[in-house]
Amino acid sequence: MGIIEAVKSIAKGIGFAFISIGALPFLVIKSFVEIFH
Repeated sequence: MGIIEAVKSIAKGIGFAFISIGALPFLVIKSFVEIFH
C-alpha cells in the first residue's frame, strides 16, 4: 500500500515536471507571437 502510494506520488511529480517543461516553450512562443503581431 505504501509502495504504491509512493510510486503514484513520484509519477505525479514527473508528470507535473513534463507539463511545466512542455508549457514553457509554448508560453515563450506565444509571447513572441504577441510581440511581433
